[in-house]
Amino acid sequence: MSPGPQKDFCIGPLEFRLDGDSGFVRNIRFHGKEVLRGIYPAVRDRDWATLRPNVERVSVESTVDQLRVGIEARTVGTEMDLAWTAEIVAAATGQIKYTWHGLPRRACMTNRTGLCVLHPAEVAGAPCVVEHTDGRREAGWFPTQISPHQPFHDIRALAHVVGDCSEVAVRLEGDVFEMEDQRNWTDASFKIYSRPLAWARPYRLEAGAEIEQSITMEIRGTWNPNEIAPVASQSGRISLPLPGIGFTLPGPIPSSLR
Repeated sequence: MSPGPQKDFCIGPLEFRLDGDSGFVRNIRFHGKEVLRGIYPAVRDRDWATLRPNVERVSVESTVDQLRVGIEARTVGTEMDLAWTAEIVAAATGQIKYTWHGLPRRACMTNRTGLCVLHPAEVAGAPCVVEHTDGRREAGWFPTQISPHQPFHDIRALAHVVGDCSEVAVRLEGDVFEMEDQRNWTDASFKIYSRPLAWARPYRLEAGAEIEQSITMEIRGTWNPNEIAPVASQSGRISLPLPGIGFTLPGPIPSSLR
């Protein structure tokens, strides 16, 4: 597979789309139902600008039950010079593991360099269990109303319920991760990322200091697609509840608007 175009992959009931020019895995589906919106490497400079990679090589190997995609790339910016590789291994039983290795060729400052996971906005209100880095487990829910603050901190793993008999579990290795509600910015997802926003930034990547992170997703339990209510209307449009839309003014609210 040459870098650049998107390509759809199917291994048994597991499907996803790969952006060959960025390493972004999109629309991960199991038996036709979206379970994750995406897994991707993010490289941001000291000013939060997103740096696009130059993907040099993409390799694909497949068998009946397993698919392996390898990516070699380099991300270069004003300060950044980062060589990286990724390996995506998918199994027909409902697992994807995305492993990412980065190697700075010179010291640089960054606000974020590492893997991110996107959960679809449709999981709002779903029960979940968060495992923290010290092994503690905490039960909770994806927020229904838009959360202005991080719904979950210090995430090592997160599993959320899908239907009555199954769950989607995501395990994150290589850094400390937390989640933000991207509906704050009209994006239809919840994003897990590293490092925590409360930590000092920008932070320094030393030349030659290898970065290694991995995201592992698996389907647990008995999967029955009929358990999951469809989100598409008969017209084919996606139907989602929208929050109240507000506005800002530079001064007091005029009496005519009160």
